[in-house]
Amino acid sequence: MAPSPEIRKVRPEDYGPVEGDCTETFQKMINDVGSQIIADSWDKYLIKTTVAIQLSREYIISGTLNMGPTRPIRFGLVWQGVNKNLTELVYTGSQTLFHIDDSWYGLRFRDMSFRCTNNAGSFMYSRAENGPQDLICSNCAWRGTWNAGFLLDGNNINSEFGFNNCFISGSYEAAWMWSGSDKGDPQQDQFLNYWFNDCKVEYEYGDFLHYDRGGFIKVNGGSYIILGQRPNGSPSTFFVLLHQQHYDGVEKLAVRDVRFELRNSLSRVIYCEWGNCHITFDTCSDTANAFKPHSVDLVSHQYYKPACVRYVNCDLVGKHKYDQDNNPNPRQQIVYDQCSHSNNRTRDSFIQSTGLSPNVKFRDDADGIV
Repeated sequence: MAPSPEIRKVRPEDYGPVEGDCTETFQKMINDVGSQIIADSWDKYLIKTTVAIQLSREYIISGTLNMGPTRPIRFGLVWQGVNKNLTELVYTGSQTLFHIDDSWYGLRFRDMSFRCTNNAGSFMYSRAENGPQDLICSNCAWRGTWNAGFLLDGNNINSEFGFNNCFISGSYEAAWMWSGSDKGDPQQDQFLNYWFNDCKVEYEYGDFLHYDRGGFIKVNGGSYIILGQRPNGSPSTFFVLLHQQHYDGVEKLAVRDVRFELRNSLSRVIYCEWGNCHITFDTCSDTANAFKPHSVDLVSHQYYKPACVRYVNCDLVGKHKYDQDNNPNPRQQIVYDQCSHSNNRTRDSFIQSTGLSPNVKFRDDADGIV
């Protein structure tokens, strides 16, 4: 039987001053606790020591917190606040608050918030070769003006990221999560398993999930609202899924029991280019602003040559668009099952397309579309 792990509790106050800029204090703390977290075996994940960093107030950080060298991989670090309204890391820099270079497994952030005052700053850059997995954020919040939240790069992993009862607000020049942000980094598609449960995603502008790589994504419950518009006039989109070809098993998005609000003509639920995708929206609604003039012509969901797309028991605003070319996707099956439509209640007004006609079926439609 493996021995019970030692649980060590530390505070930033144990490592130096926390008034004003705390970068040096936090880096000293990270360096110390990283050396204490040791695994007996990568295969068995037997952890000798885990550390809980206890945070109780606002902390200002201007520099990047380097989470340590690539090897050995460290297992199990908890950042524990009081709650997301009382504990906050305020990032004033123009790089990233956290930098992970293939070095951590099992990070936890609980009951705290992160606020950026510089729209060039990002929350976390994680580059993976075989390391970063199993990151869970619970009851956390992102506020302020950001370039991005999570920037994910590398060749392998950056997987099993979970978010429970989190609040995402503020603005994002790029996206809150951007998978494949460094175009010069040779990458594969082993970035997958992203889980969002009962989150409140209500931000000013930017994309929520922007995936240049593949992904396996589950969104369950919550309120998703795009409040404003990008200053440059480009659209803000909750799910941006790019490029036709990816590896097997990394082109899935399942969204269930989510209420969307698209408050202006430059907001969308999804733009998807995945050619072998399985996209499902189940028991969702995006019709809260259907009474506004922009909603009639709003293209709220847009696809390029998709494979399998399914809407079940959804209430839908505006139009859905399917862009095709002269080479049809032989696996294409697009189904609307027991859905209703707030603005466009005929097939011709609701379904927009370019190129070859998409393979669309309506079943038991509330507005009689067949």
